[in-house]
Amino acid sequence: MYFNSYSVIIFFISILLSGIFLAFFRRKETKGVIFISLLILSMCIYTICYAFQLLSINEKVLIIFFTIGHFVYNFSPLLFLMFSLKYCEKKINTMVLLILIFIPLITDSLLIFNNPFSLLYKSFAISSIKSTVLVVYQSGIWDWVQQIYSFSIFIAVFIIMINKYRNVALCYKKQIFVVLFGSVFPIIGHTVFHLSAIGVIENTFNFLPYLFLFTTFIAYIGLTQFKLFYFSPVVREVIFDLMSEAVIVIDKQNFVVDINNAGLKLLNIKSDMIGENAKDVISFWSEIEPKITENTSYDVILFTEEKEYSFITHEIIISRIELLKVFNGYILIVRDVTENQRLHDIEENNRKLESIGILAAGIAHDFNNLLASIFGSIELAKIENANSLVNDYLLQAINNIDRARTLTEKLLTFSKGGEPITKPEKIADFIIQRVNYALSSTSINVKYTIPDGIWYINYDKIQISQVLDNIVLNSIQAMPMGGDISVFLTNVVISNKEHPNVESGYYVKISVIDTGIGIPKNIINFIFDPFFTTKSKGQGLGLATCHSIINRHKGTIEVESEQGVGTAFHIYLPAIIDL
Repeated sequence: MYFNSYSVIIFFISILLSGIFLAFFRRKETKGVIFISLLILSMCIYTICYAFQLLSINEKVLIIFFTIGHFVYNFSPLLFLMFSLKYCEKKINTMVLLILIFIPLITDSLLIFNNPFSLLYKSFAISSIKSTVLVVYQSGIWDWVQQIYSFSIFIAVFIIMINKYRNVALCYKKQIFVVLFGSVFPIIGHTVFHLSAIGVIENTFNFLPYLFLFTTFIAYIGLTQFKLFYFSPVVREVIFDLMSEAVIVIDKQNFVVDINNAGLKLLNIKSDMIGENAKDVISFWSEIEPKITENTSYDVILFTEEKEYSFITHEIIISRIELLKVFNGYILIVRDVTENQRLHDIEENNRKLESIGILAAGIAHDFNNLLASIFGSIELAKIENANSLVNDYLLQAINNIDRARTLTEKLLTFSKGGEPITKPEKIADFIIQRVNYALSSTSINVKYTIPDGIWYINYDKIQISQVLDNIVLNSIQAMPMGGDISVFLTNVVISNKEHPNVESGYYVKISVIDTGIGIPKNIINFIFDPFFTTKSKGQGLGLATCHSIINRHKGTIEVESEQGVGTAFHIYLPAIIDL
């Protein structure tokens, strides 16, 4: 070997390439980074081998380094293609991949086993030009195949990245531009190298090591400055699609950049809608966008929307994206909190009922005392009065007092005075009796589905009859032209936290289902509220009383309804299974 200043520069380039390779390889958890790391490694090996060629004075040694350098260089286009496919999240056909691997394998086999390369090169010679040792050769048939193969792959990579650039929002365009910009230089270097090797142009200066360094340096800038692999594909593969919450990325121009799998499913969005304006993709974006506070890092917004005959409540956490202290868009984390909101509403309703119960207790007791006094006075008036017409008026007043007492009994249901007096009994025959009695003067059909072995329950017959009467009365009023009522009884076992409103244990489930007009969605959440009614002569205590009675029996009552189809009330009462 002899000293060559040019080779020192090439060695220095090799060291820089090695450093950049190690920087990439540290992020080896992502396949895309593995491919680009191997690509830089192949560039590094080629550059080192080229430096040793310049230092070699022995032909055999020179040919060895020439062979090793070209051996790894032949696979660099394929590695570049694999990186671009992984980065752009595209797949390649297995047969096509095998063909793409097969071509450089043949080329490398010819390099190793076909010395002096008669099938690969028509002519092969070593010459010294201006004190620099060079390999001069004329391409054979297979070398042209390899060159066409390399050019085709570089062009394919370029097209893939351009297509990706066109179809992504602003947040990704800088990242992809870096890759496009870097990929131009290997194509230029590859073109100049082969044109000079086959004698089309005269050039004794090998640009490839310098262009390799420039390409890898550009890629490294993309890694550190534009977070080329931090968000896509690293975060997307490792974190993004594993999150149970919906995650949506929106750029500052309100275009959807990305959505994870949970987001596609929760918000019913198709993957081909990514890249469109947020208002066309996210149903609630137009509603929540005005609520975003620009001077805060994040906002939390609750939004309720109607979907398929029900209301869905979303908790939306909106965080601002800032890269290099420049605002680039938003990340939305969306959770379905419908069930949590429902539990919250139930707790609020129970607190409301408890407060009203305390108030009702005081009013009912005082009102009962007043009614008792009035009733006694009227009875004395009847005894002393001989006028039959006046007695008729007094009797009417007593009847109205009885109606007032019925109202106070309902109010007492919300107080401690309304505590049930329970007794363990079977409930099936009792339900049939009460429902039949309530429907006795109507044309409504009733069907019972009651299997054998329904468990005993502790219940107050008077109060449960009040619940059944109220529910059946609502069904009758919902079917003015007649209809059908179905009553189901089933034994159910509720495990821990399976049902939000009751403790785990054994229950008898009573379902009363009608084919009436249904309950509008905008009021269904209020039907158990005291004094809430849609009837002109209603008191608004019927279903509120049902709710309170079932709660005092340590059970729960629920409602499902669809307008034009019907309504179903489901009652869960604790069962006794050892009787």
